[in-house]
Amino acid sequence: MSTASLDTLPSELLYRILSQLDVVTIFGSLYHACTRLRAITNAYDRYKLNFTYISKHEFTFVSKRIRPENIISLKLHDGDRTPGQIELFLSIFHIDQFIRLRSLTVRYMDQYCLNTILTQASSCPLESVEIKTRDHNIVDSTLSLLETILAKTSLIKLDISMLYVIVESIPWPNQCSIQHLRIGSCTLEKYKVILRHSPHLRTFNLKDCSMKNIDGTVFTPDVATSYDQLTSLTFRKMCRSMEELQSILVLTPSLTHLKLINDPAAAASYNLFDGARWEWFIEQKLSHLKIFEFFFSNTQVRESAVIDVDSLVSRFQTPFWLDCKQWFIACNFIPKGSRINLYSLPVCETLFNYNLYVNAVSRVTSLSAVRHENLMKNVRTLRMNLTRATIDASVQQNEPEVHRRLFQQTTELRLIAGKEWSLDFHKFLSVLIDLSRIVRIMLGIDFDRLSDVDTVNDIRALFEQTCNLRSLEFPPPSVIYSYEEALTNLCSIVPNRVKHLQVPVRSFDDMKIVIEKLDTLSSVSFHVNGRDFALCQNLFDWLTNSGRDFSQRQYNSYIQLWLGKKM
Repeated sequence: MSTASLDTLPSELLYRILSQLDVVTIFGSLYHACTRLRAITNAYDRYKLNFTYISKHEFTFVSKRIRPENIISLKLHDGDRTPGQIELFLSIFHIDQFIRLRSLTVRYMDQYCLNTILTQASSCPLESVEIKTRDHNIVDSTLSLLETILAKTSLIKLDISMLYVIVESIPWPNQCSIQHLRIGSCTLEKYKVILRHSPHLRTFNLKDCSMKNIDGTVFTPDVATSYDQLTSLTFRKMCRSMEELQSILVLTPSLTHLKLINDPAAAASYNLFDGARWEWFIEQKLSHLKIFEFFFSNTQVRESAVIDVDSLVSRFQTPFWLDCKQWFIACNFIPKGSRINLYSLPVCETLFNYNLYVNAVSRVTSLSAVRHENLMKNVRTLRMNLTRATIDASVQQNEPEVHRRLFQQTTELRLIAGKEWSLDFHKFLSVLIDLSRIVRIMLGIDFDRLSDVDTVNDIRALFEQTCNLRSLEFPPPSVIYSYEEALTNLCSIVPNRVKHLQVPVRSFDDMKIVIEKLDTLSSVSFHVNGRDFALCQNLFDWLTNSGRDFSQRQYNSYIQLWLGKKM
């Protein structure tokens, strides 16, 4: 019986294999295996380049080998882990060389780079475009370029989650081909313009829809007009009352999916919590609705107020909710935190605050109807307070066992703890969360706590269980008393698999220690107290004299470095 080797497989099968591999693996391994595989990798014309969190060394490596005409998808990212990436990319490539480019994502670039990319991409057969910019002020030339992209008949999906005024200023073509749209906030008037000029639009995702025009006047919708093409609508940070929301929703009676999340910084209108009112409105105005997701939160509850949670929940326990639609909800009332949350199950928010409070009241309409492992399946970012008091209260209420492995899809932890640090907190977390999936941790503790041996050991134990951890971030502290010892201890416990670190520093020597001791980092963000950027030149000179390849950005109070290898 003969054994087939990789280089004897049919080209079509090898192309299928390439479609499942990342470009670093392809050009680092297959490309050098034999002459035929090198020819196959050069001929393959469906590469998807994702440079979002790539190391600088790998970025350079791929850029030297990839052929622009073979790329169908490109993601560029100029964030804190890859500062200067887009400018470097544009120094190597010209976007109009990407003749097969179907999908383009560019995030956190300045306006100059954005204009360059939009100009060069105007000839590409783009079907999907995502743009996020750091600049708050967009000039007319950029708006004109965005209008050109919008007018493309090939364009199906667009994400321009920019500022309110930017969206308002973009002219909308008469017969826009877009089917899936994500924007920031807009006025109701602009909302109607988009619907009127986008006959193929199926899904619309926006932050909020203001009832007021740019000039402050109130726009009155024409209730006789409807836009039946839209089937999915999401408001991800709205500040609307029930009355305002209804006047918006009646415009799209064909919705089959509706997702509503109110701005947590603004109090949700209490009539949004009224299940009976929602039942009437859906039956009368949204009869096609199959999926209704929501997360309503009100933080303006008086601490002395008494909320009848059982009565509130009962309005969602009618045959309409439980039998006809089979939509289930949960409600939490936290007297001490002056907060009430009402949300559909499974939780639709990707960021979830796991609150541990004594005397909190929680109710669900039918817990058994939703599988335990599905309750939090959409949560990717989990925020928790890890003080001893809150963890002890949770243990007393048996919450860890009741909620065992509740968060199985979470990839980011935001942990907050002050001086009342709870030791062995990693044991508590390991019961609630599948820690093997965590790739990013933001640890909000007093940096001085890292000079304490027990705290350091507890954090080390957490790192040992987060086997896929790649990013570790410490927010800037107010005061640091034992910095040298804390920084030394931190460097001793950061595992090699961590590729990005955000850490406060006081001097050039602190930055030098981090880079020398954690030499496997791909990027680092140093928080400099008081924007003391006089430290920057010493750092840059040292890196240059050391022969280290790097890109940098000075942003707010941070010095951001994208580190390559020594040249």
